[in-house]
Amino acid sequence: VSQSRYRCNNTIAQHPDGGFLVTGWYRSSPVTAFNATQIGFTTTLATSGSNDIFLIKYTKSGTVTWVAKLGGSGDDQGQGVCSTPDGEISVAGLFNSSILTGFNSNLNAFGTTLTSTTQDIWLARYSNLGNVKWVASLTGTNNDYLSGLCNLSDNSVVLTGYFSSSTLSAYTSDKQLFATAITNPNATAA
Repeated sequence: VSQSRYRCNNTIAQHPDGGFLVTGWYRSSPVTAFNATQIGFTTTLATSGSNDIFLIKYTKSGTVTWVAKLGGSGDDQGQGVCSTPDGEISVAGLFNSSILTGFNSNLNAFGTTLTSTTQDIWLARYSNLGNVKWVASLTGTNNDYLSGLCNLSDNSVVLTGYFSSSTLSAYTSDKQLFATAITNPNATAA
């Protein structure tokens, strides 16, 4: 990944087809993904705000298969990626944008956006072809942090992290409340 400044490749994971997945964030526009031969891939990404998230799928020989992004007006970060046994991709991180939008590998916006008023956790599932299947969020009244994620053999995903909010709520991709039973007895009032 190349740009004039500020990029972070936070994590890399192997895909079941032998290729690799990379996620992180970038700040300046444009950013270009490079193949192993250092020849630029045809997709370049522009920023939607301060930091935006990239997701790149490489073949086992280092050729870029596709590039996707998520972004909003604030600081957004890709912090973890893993793949399911059938080749779908889970990617997660932090977002501090009032609205976070996921983009497919053709850079068309996915229909669902996430909203945040503090630093929250996002999670998205992509198909093997780079299309967003769903997005979800974990939100609270204070900052929340992602430590890791992994997919299980049944294609479900597990997130780890910590939160400083008194209550952490999980929302599905259609913005329906999924869970709000996670409480932090040590949280300070917002």
